[in-house]
Amino acid sequence: PENGVTIAKNVAKGLGRLQPDRRAYFNANADAFQKALAVDISRWKEALKPLHSLRVFSTQCGWQNFSVLGGPKFVVCKRKLGELPSPRILLDYIRQMKADIVLVDPNTPSHYVEFLREQTGFKGVEVASSIESIQGGSSYSHLFDNLLKALQAAAKL
Repeated sequence: PENGVTIAKNVAKGLGRLQPDRRAYFNANADAFQKALAVDISRWKEALKPLHSLRVFSTQCGWQNFSVLGGPKFVVCKRKLGELPSPRILLDYIRQMKADIVLVDPNTPSHYVEFLREQTGFKGVEVASSIESIQGGSSYSHLFDNLLKALQAAAKL
C-alpha cells in the first residue's frame, strides 16, 4: 500500500511537467493522498494484527506487500511476470507452505481453482486485484479494504 505515495508523487511530478501552471495543484493532491493513505495504513495495521499468523498463498503479485504492515505471511508464485506456473507447481507451493488461505484473482483460470480445490480442499478466496473489479470501488484504498475484508472473512471460516 505504501507504494501508492511514490506513485502519486511521480504522477504529480509528470503532470506538473506537462502543465507547469497547475504544478501546485497536482502536488497538493499528491500530498492530500499521502495524508489520507497514512490514516488508512494505520487503520489496516490494527485490523491486520489478528491475522498475523495466517499463511496466505496468492496467485496475484502485489498482495505480499500487505505483510509489511504486520499482516499474514504471503507467498506469491509467479516465475515470469504475468504468467502463472502450472496448477501442479502451485499445488506444491501451497502444500509446502501449509497455506491457510489461497487467494485467487478473478482472472485466474477456472481450471486452476478447480484443480486446487479438488487436490487440497483449500479455503479459496477470490479477491479483485483492480479497482474497477470491486463493486463501488473508486479509490486506491478500496483495493486494500477489499483485500482486508476478504482475509477477515476467510479467517472466520
